[in-house]
Amino acid sequence: MIIENKSGANSQIGAVAVARAQPDGYVLLIAPDATFAINQHLYPALQYDPFRNFAPITAVGRIDQALIVHSSVPATSFQELVALAKSKPGGLTYGTVGAGSSMHLNFELMQQIGQFKLLAVHYRGGAPALSDVLAGTVSMMLVSPAPAAEAAETGSVRLLATGGLQRLSNLPNVPTISESGLAGFEAYTWVGLVAPAGTPQPVVDKINNDVRQILSDADFERKFLAPNMLKSIATSPSEFAVFMKNESEKWGNVIHEIGLKIN
Repeated sequence: MIIENKSGANSQIGAVAVARAQPDGYVLLIAPDATFAINQHLYPALQYDPFRNFAPITAVGRIDQALIVHSSVPATSFQELVALAKSKPGGLTYGTVGAGSSMHLNFELMQQIGQFKLLAVHYRGGAPALSDVLAGTVSMMLVSPAPAAEAAETGSVRLLATGGLQRLSNLPNVPTISESGLAGFEAYTWVGLVAPAGTPQPVVDKINNDVRQILSDADFERKFLAPNMLKSIATSPSEFAVFMKNESEKWGNVIHEIGLKIN
C-alpha cells in the first residue's frame, strides 16, 4: 500500500483526487468527518459531492475530543467554565484547527445548547493551536484525549471533560460534558474509508471485510487503537452511507444556524 498525504482546504484536495480516480478498488480515500459531512455545507464551489462521487466502504474510527483550559482560567469543572463564560460573553477564547473543522463546529454546537458565548481563534492545524493554549494566549480547545492528557500532566492546562456519552477507560476520573450539564451532547471526530463512485460492489465488500477484520484484531486494538484512545466504529457499506447522511444533516443544521460560509 502506498500512502499519499494530500492535505489542504479541509481535506478537499485529497477528496477531489480520489473522486476523479479510476473506480477499480486500487485508489481509496481515508479522511476525517469534514470531508463527508461538513464541506458540502461550507463551500459553495466544492468540487466533489460526498454522496455521488464516492462508494462508502466503512466508518473506521472515532475519537472523543477532550476539553482543556489553560491553568489561568478560573474554572476547575465544565460547570464552572460555563458559568464563567456566561458572566463575560465573548471574553473567553477557544482555538480550532480551522473555520468549519469539526473542532470548531463542536464548540459552536456546545454554545448553542449551553447558551453561552465564546470567541473562536482559528489556526492552520492543531499544533499551533495547542501551543497557544499551553502558553495561555488562548483560553481553551477541544483536542484528542491522548495529547490532552499529556498536556494536563505538565500543569499548564486542566483537562475538564471528554466528549463521549461514557467516560474513557483510559481517563476514568475525567467526567463527560454530557454528565456535566449538557445532557446528550457529544464532541467527537471520526474517520471514514471510501472508494470512487462506480467501484464494483464485490470489491467494496472485500475491502470492507478486510478492514473490519483488522479493526477487530486484539493486537491492533492493544497496539494502536487503545493507546490513541481511538474507538473502532466499523460498519457495513450501507450503514456507513446512512451514518454519513445523518452526520451531514446534523452539521448542516449547525452551519445554517451560525451562517457560516467559506469562499
